[in-house]
Amino acid sequence: MIGLKAAVLVVCLGLLASSHLCAAEKWWNDEFEYRVPLTLKETAGIERKNVPALITGEAFIKNTGVSNVNTHSFRLINSKGGEFPVQVDEKDNTGLYQSSPNYKLDPDDEILFQVDLAAKKKGKYYLYFSGKVTPEPEYGSDVVFEKVSITRSKPYNVSLSNAYLLVGIRGSADEEPYKGYSRACIARLTNRGKELVRPGGESLFWGPTQGLVSWSNPELIARGPVRTTVRLSANNVDNKFKRTGGGWTITEPTKGTLKGKMQRCYSLYNGLPYVECREIYQIKKSSPNFSASFVFSFRTAPVSPLERGDILYGPWEGKIYPIKLEDKSFFNTKYPSEGWVGIHSEKEKNGLALFFDYKKTVYVHACVIRSYLRERRLGKKRDESLSSDFGVTYKIEDMRSKKTACNRFGLYVLGEEKGKEIRNLYSALWGSPLEMKWGRTKEKK
Repeated sequence: MIGLKAAVLVVCLGLLASSHLCAAEKWWNDEFEYRVPLTLKETAGIERKNVPALITGEAFIKNTGVSNVNTHSFRLINSKGGEFPVQVDEKDNTGLYQSSPNYKLDPDDEILFQVDLAAKKKGKYYLYFSGKVTPEPEYGSDVVFEKVSITRSKPYNVSLSNAYLLVGIRGSADEEPYKGYSRACIARLTNRGKELVRPGGESLFWGPTQGLVSWSNPELIARGPVRTTVRLSANNVDNKFKRTGGGWTITEPTKGTLKGKMQRCYSLYNGLPYVECREIYQIKKSSPNFSASFVFSFRTAPVSPLERGDILYGPWEGKIYPIKLEDKSFFNTKYPSEGWVGIHSEKEKNGLALFFDYKKTVYVHACVIRSYLRERRLGKKRDESLSSDFGVTYKIEDMRSKKTACNRFGLYVLGEEKGKEIRNLYSALWGSPLEMKWGRTKEKK
């Protein structure tokens, strides 16, 4: 009798396993012509929550062998049949985003989705798609786009907001009362109502490159369940950029000639306190080597630096160094070993981390407060107007041979995270992409 029960149990378990296998192998929806298995693997040993995964159209075509794809047709299904939102941001085959998408997958288009994965674990999915016209999926998004009339209390033209952040983006800044102030920048950043940027001449993503050209006002360029993006354009750039000094944080100059087009894109991600900033150059003529400097001026709270207790965290040769206000020191390096720095306010329990492409970085400078303001202002009235700063200089090699080049940054608004936790955020969202393995594409018969 015991042997019979064991045999029945084995048969039942076998049937249960085969039913799961059949559910996974069953075609999810007969309206879709193709599917390709995807296996995502977490290899950095950190938990991933809501992290974006990106596939270029070129990589998709190479791995599937299918090029005739309608961009509305993508559906991501896990092994249990659950559906995950997919977004396609379309480009124009020159590296610039299309304002009027053609709904056909091109090599430079970007396929995006978000997943959760535990440390060192795998996730198995099927990506369904078709060349036929399919209805646009109604996934929804928690990112809200809004046009704004610029005022003293709202010194920006448009805002992007989600459950965590409000991002106010300024365009040409020709409107009063901020005429002549910083252009094409993030002029407001709030974390659950707390102000993180002081209005004024310097805001997040500021520098002499963008200050010397004429910008449009922001326009909505891409909207979906993963991220929403606005774009600003400078269409007739013909400049020799040069900056050799000044009392601000950048000590390496912006330099080089550029003729062509510049664009700035700002993306706020679904379900994350995370903003991506990109400066894109469409090149007609340029000097071979071009350096561009950027400043991110950050105010952790509208209180004096003496009160808020900022701590700067920076990596160097495998270690993380904390720098406090009283240290009177800075994070300076021409050879960054990792692509992040962060400032955290002990009092306010918030802060900002900057992610960057360290392999193309010429120089990184960050400080709890600027050196030339420390002796002049610290301890006096209106100290709350002072900001902590990040400064990064990128170098683009062989720019004359490129058609399009891009400088990219990530801004993550911190809560309790500091030190090692900031490094983990950088790895999860920027430094250690999920490993992706493609299976064999199948066609629905």
